[in-house]
Amino acid sequence: MMWIVGPTSFATYDGANPTNCDKETPLAAIESSMLNVELVYQGSLIEKNDAPAIPELAATHADHDAVDSAIRDMAISPAQSLDAAYRLWMELIDHGGEPTHEQLAEVLAGLQHVGLRDQILADMPGINQPMAATLFGATEEAPQWDRIDNSEKLLRQLLTIAAPAHAAAPLTMLGHICWWKGRGTAAANYMHVALTFDPDYHLARLLDQMLGAGVVSGWAQHKNTAYRNHQ
Repeated sequence: MMWIVGPTSFATYDGANPTNCDKETPLAAIESSMLNVELVYQGSLIEKNDAPAIPELAATHADHDAVDSAIRDMAISPAQSLDAAYRLWMELIDHGGEPTHEQLAEVLAGLQHVGLRDQILADMPGINQPMAATLFGATEEAPQWDRIDNSEKLLRQLLTIAAPAHAAAPLTMLGHICWWKGRGTAAANYMHVALTFDPDYHLARLLDQMLGAGVVSGWAQHKNTAYRNHQ
């Protein structure tokens, strides 16, 4: 079954005949229905959208130069430099503290490398599971949401020093976190902005297609793993 949702009401639709839908039901009726009880039980909740605002890119030329310089340095010794950027990321999200501009530039430069980006995404939830299962939020084990929240904060800080050419990676990762949390609208907003800066950014295109198809993270569908339960 599918729903066609409008500003104030919804109707069920089975896909067979676009002109033939059940009668409309006010959205407010969901809040007191058995459907809402089931959604809450499964780890979801009908509520107002609390999507975070996407930070504006307000970096200076000095910030841009610092990131470009870090990218050039990584090209000289990529394995060693990417390992250092990974260890710095882990230190910042696990032990807190405010990163310096130099540290932000090093991490942002590292995220321009797809392999490091994927490794960080897979390790972000802090659970020992296969990368594919973690990236798709498809584990029975709940992620460490506090760690993911710390990662979200750091990614938003990275955007404050990012030029448009550097922004697709942190924007896509922020959207991925929103998708894990079951915040599809916010995730789609991040994908839209990421693809505006880089229309060929593969991970953003993939996630955008998943969101368009209505794919929901496994973690967001179950009460024991959902972010709402963590809160």
